Order: sequence, then structure tokens, then C-alpha cells
Amino acid sequence: MNMLCGDHFQRIAGLAFCLGIMWAAAAWAAEGQPALRLTTKDAGKTITFKVGATFLVELQQPSGTGYVMLPPVFEPRVLKLLRHREEPPLQAGHPRVGFPLRHLLEFQAVGEGRTDLVVQIARPWEKDKAPLEIFRATIVTRP
Repeated sequence: MNMLCGDHFQRIAGLAFCLGIMWAAAAWAAEGQPALRLTTKDAGKTITFKVGATFLVELQQPSGTGYVMLPPVFEPRVLKLLRHREEPPLQAGHPRVGFPLRHLLEFQAVGEGRTDLVVQIARPWEKDKAPLEIFRATIVTRP
């Protein structure tokens, strides 16, 4: 009987240890991740952030069509682009031509103010055509 209690205790202790490791790993992975994620559903909206806050803009663009994303347009006294990551379209773990390309743009509110955040795509060889706007939102930052 004593042996059974010992085995049971060891299993519970092992499970608690594993759960603790998993919780710590999840917390570490989430550290530094922006709290708010904007998508095309947020286009046209006015969004307010505190100075110092970070946020992510997640957009898709057609791949295999020649379009490239232009640098985002915004007031640098209000926002700072921290990083831009491009993720190829995958299906079953393999790149797929024609599937949407995912763009993740991480911004930080660096100063008090208001700016339009505009993201456009264009085909470099179509000099006579205006870029296509795929996202526009008004960002307001407050102390």
C-alpha cells in the first residue's frame, strides 16, 4: 500500500513539474509579443494606444501576382516600425504559389500624436498605375 502511494505521488509530482515547464515556456514565448493585432477588419478605424505600446498589423497579399508590399507610410514622430516579417503561403508545410502571402508588421507608439498608417502594394513594372491600398487606419497615441 505504501508503495502505491509513493508511485502515485511521483506521478503527480512529475505531472506538476511538466505543467510548470509548459507554463514557463508559454510565458517566455509570449513575452514581448504585442497585445493587439490589427487586420484588414480594422481598416478605416481609429485606434488609440498609450505611448510605448506595441501592436502588430497582420495583412495578406496575393502571391505569385507580381505585387510587392511598399514600405508603410506613417508619421515617424508617432510610430516606429520595429520589424516586418513575411511568411510564405504554406499548405501541408510546403510553399504554395498563388496562396496569400502573410505580412506581420510590428509597430511601437513612440510619441504622442495622430497618424494615418497606410500599407500599399504595387507591381514594380507598372509605373503608370497607382499602388493598391490594402490597409489604412488612424492611430492616436496618448501618454
